[in-house]
Amino acid sequence: MQGILGGPRVALILAAGLGVAACRARRPEKQTNEAPTLLPRPAPVKILYPTAPGSFVRVSARLRPSLVNLHARAAVSGGPATALPPRRGADDPFFAASPMRERVARSLGTALILDRKGYALTALSVLGQAAQVLARLHDGRVLKVKLVGRDVDTGVAVLRLVLPATGKPVVLTPARLGDSSQLRPGDWVVAVGDPFGTAPYLSAGLVGSPGAARGLTLARPGYFSFISTDARINVANVGGPLVNAAGEVVGINVMLDDRQRAMGFAVPINMIRDVLPTLLRDGQVTRSWVGIYARPVTRALATRLGMGKPRGALVGEVIPGGPGARAGLRPGDVILEFDGKRVVRHQDLAFAAAREPSGKTVQVKIWRHRREHLLSLELQRKPQ
Repeated sequence: MQGILGGPRVALILAAGLGVAACRARRPEKQTNEAPTLLPRPAPVKILYPTAPGSFVRVSARLRPSLVNLHARAAVSGGPATALPPRRGADDPFFAASPMRERVARSLGTALILDRKGYALTALSVLGQAAQVLARLHDGRVLKVKLVGRDVDTGVAVLRLVLPATGKPVVLTPARLGDSSQLRPGDWVVAVGDPFGTAPYLSAGLVGSPGAARGLTLARPGYFSFISTDARINVANVGGPLVNAAGEVVGINVMLDDRQRAMGFAVPINMIRDVLPTLLRDGQVTRSWVGIYARPVTRALATRLGMGKPRGALVGEVIPGGPGARAGLRPGDVILEFDGKRVVRHQDLAFAAAREPSGKTVQVKIWRHRREHLLSLELQRKPQ
């Protein structure tokens, strides 16, 4: 045995080696500062708005000569002034010293120059009931203003700057108009105004809804016809332009409702192009109507009516004495065609009627009792 193992010395060496190995097995693992690989590595940060401009300084500089500051003056009637005795003359001490004497309301707003002849666009809310309107150009000169036309449905007005016949000629800079049909949700837009006649007031935001792609707007509250944006549109830029990142005018800022503070609205410039010739010629826009309240046709309703796929405009209510009532339309009818043109959406019906002159008789194809019928409908002027 001793010869085989090599003697007691070899046995001692083997025992020592086994002891060292056992100690190494019980030794705790070496501490490291490496993070555990339980969570995946974060993805590289992506730029949310890769096409966002870094500044709108160039947009502001380009639009500055095309902006007009408006001063609208109107005498306030009623209120405490009605309790005063009749005025006896310009030197009446009681009238002159009274804090309740006749007041003049002054509104500040913006207009946009359209051409070198002096035509300009603004919002009706800027003018109000003003008896006198003056325009201050970017160089400080003040001009008189003449109202050319107004459209209640869109909320815009066309003005004419009265250029002086003598003295230094006034050179006007028209704004560059864009194409509002090219707007998409998420595009950058800037609401621009000149409330004090000193410098442009800018508010940038994104397009929430591009508005109607074509046609004339309805009377309010047809908000779907307007461009909606989170850019702040208020008294500082109402009447001014809404421009895209290239500095092209895509709308005119309007205030449809003072309570709408988180969302601003602008009339699409393409919509203004539709009504501008009529405003310049007649001073107003007359629109025809069918005399009904139309609703969309849902898929479930189309199946229940036996129409197959959803299409047309559902007659929800017929206005007594209106064109629809005289033509024999009933609630529950679905208008499929108007004057030979298909009605795809319920909004198409109002747009199609607004383009036609009052007094015109059109053929209307409807769906009633699972069959198609033809009715003759004489259009009437839409009440304001």
